[in-house]
Amino acid sequence: MGFDDLLVVHVGAGFHSPKLNSSYKKLIKSALQCDLIQDVASIVEKDPLTNTGFGCNVDRNGHGSLDASYIRVRHEKVTEAIALLQISNDNPTETVLEAVNWLDQEYAKDSISSLLGLLRPLMMEYRDLQKFRGMGIEDEADLVRPSTRKAYKRIAALFGQQAQESDVKADQPNNTRTKRKNQTTNSNLSIGKRKKMSDLEAATLEAESATDECNVQDTVGIMHFNSEGYELASSSGGTFFRIPGRVSCAGVLGAGIAFSCVNHIKVSTMCTGNGDDITRMNLASYLSDAFTTHLDTLSEDTPDFGKILIEMVLRKSKQYELSGVDHNNEPSIYLGVIMVIETREYKRLVYCHSTESFYFGFKLKGGTEIVLSRKDNNSNKFLYGEYIL
Repeated sequence: MGFDDLLVVHVGAGFHSPKLNSSYKKLIKSALQCDLIQDVASIVEKDPLTNTGFGCNVDRNGHGSLDASYIRVRHEKVTEAIALLQISNDNPTETVLEAVNWLDQEYAKDSISSLLGLLRPLMMEYRDLQKFRGMGIEDEADLVRPSTRKAYKRIAALFGQQAQESDVKADQPNNTRTKRKNQTTNSNLSIGKRKKMSDLEAATLEAESATDECNVQDTVGIMHFNSEGYELASSSGGTFFRIPGRVSCAGVLGAGIAFSCVNHIKVSTMCTGNGDDITRMNLASYLSDAFTTHLDTLSEDTPDFGKILIEMVLRKSKQYELSGVDHNNEPSIYLGVIMVIETREYKRLVYCHSTESFYFGFKLKGGTEIVLSRKDNNSNKFLYGEYIL
């Protein structure tokens, strides 16, 4: 039993403007028309609706970069796994696949690394790897929206930080890219009220307004299943104004993507949302392992996979002090999960999310399904769903 051909792609769990639903549908549909994971990634990563590839965010120093990871499964075992950090081009998944091919050669029989008994790395810095290979490094300025550059300059000035002018280029028109419209803003307070605020409060308010201009935070995730094996990939442009060097869950194997197999029960998982909490819990790996073990001992023929998934997420989250907070400033888990389950008896796609929305789609045997899942309120409750494959 196996998949003839199943393709799953998500464009993040968080807030997606309902006004852009038709654009998101078009993006996901276009990606699902591809057959190779690198082609799928190229479409979603280069689109301005996501922040991975073109449209990535910048750190405190004004630098834009991306993290990505990749897993390949053959004969129920992970045969390739790598995470590449601080990538500076608009197709990070393709870059990771190129690194995999290069490592295949570097660690081939009778190679220097093989003869010295060196172990194949699972995580690498993109710039160091490119320099070692004698490869050029792309201009990161092409990755960042003009609106993001503008917001960076505003916030850097508000908090007394010198903008890195050598890295942050002047705003230039870009007619080939579609800019996202601003979401809610807190900048409509009266001038009189603002004058009564402290300088820090006013700066914070301005910062919130500025970050609305570059609030696309969507991680991209892709799964491809066929008779030859499975592939999973994830990439992210990080959070805006982050501390330099911060790594997203897409750059940590076992956090953003994972695979597990127990007694021919196979579970593949993608997680997205608050990357730091997801990484802290090593969530994708935990869920894949826990689900395979649970199903191996389960007596029910048709369990409610969605409820089980949510229970496992909540159980794991209670082991950690979460960094995310809700609208009441209370600790909150903020994420979305997609899981593909395969046993001898059934195949299922299960998802859940506590975020405002979670957008994804999948293709199986030529048919496609696009899911724009949304919550109606700001509660911390999860939405979930299940598809029979």
